[in-house]
Amino acid sequence: MDESILEASHVEFKYQDGTKAIRDLSLSVKKGGKAAFLGPNGAGKTTLFLHFNGILRPSQGRVRFAGRDVRYDHASLVDLRKNVGIVFQDPDTQLFSASVLQEVSFGPFNMGLPEDQVRQCVDEAMAATEIADLRGRPTHLLSYGQKKRVSIADILAMDPQVIIFDEPTACLDPRLALRVMDLLDRLSRGGKTVILSTHDVDLAYSWADYVFVMKNGEVAGEGLPESIFQNEKILAQADLKKPWLLEVYGELKKKGWLLNGATVPRTKEQLFEHVSENKSFGHARMLKAESRR
Repeated sequence: MDESILEASHVEFKYQDGTKAIRDLSLSVKKGGKAAFLGPNGAGKTTLFLHFNGILRPSQGRVRFAGRDVRYDHASLVDLRKNVGIVFQDPDTQLFSASVLQEVSFGPFNMGLPEDQVRQCVDEAMAATEIADLRGRPTHLLSYGQKKRVSIADILAMDPQVIIFDEPTACLDPRLALRVMDLLDRLSRGGKTVILSTHDVDLAYSWADYVFVMKNGEVAGEGLPESIFQNEKILAQADLKKPWLLEVYGELKKKGWLLNGATVPRTKEQLFEHVSENKSFGHARMLKAESRR
């Protein structure tokens, strides 16, 4: 049985203005997995993330990390936030130090690590996010993409078990978005549990190994990407469209241009391979027919 690292059990949360953001929500995130959360604005994704590292406390229900209920005393929250880090969508809400070096060093220093260990953590985080050349730069003079990478290095420097990314590719150009997603893959291969929220169904379908769809503070559906993204009812409920890979796969299958038993592709490379296999099969069948004449 897969081990859960984060769990929500019958969680409800209401903001001070009376807005009910989370409604009797229960779910678990697998340790070491790549989980994507999708849903319209206001679905409760960010509110849930803020519960995962103790910034928000549920009105009802409970949150668990590594099998233990989250406690809300100062020492327990400090320990939780060492292990569950959040990279916010807008880096300007996260960055506050004068220079990049000070910014990335803040977390490890705040954890009470010795100076030589802080230096090592910072160097590794900067290398992973490719910002070593920015270490002396003032944070307010950075471009949006540079700020995004610094905000990720912020969290990496504390070496958490879980890293949550709220819309990690929002407002990034395609080249930088690919670099960020490559970093998330490397973190996953290194044993981290990586969670993200996104409106990009194509990204979620190809990247995640498990998907949660939220609507009105509830889980509208969860499961493997190839299952969730072929469920028309769930997609309609959350105002999501089908990923282009599944659209193309469905059309090719309908026209008989794929071999029977071709698996549902998760990447464009897998789709191209299916097409190539069918073409090779068709060519071989044609040669065989000609040899019989």
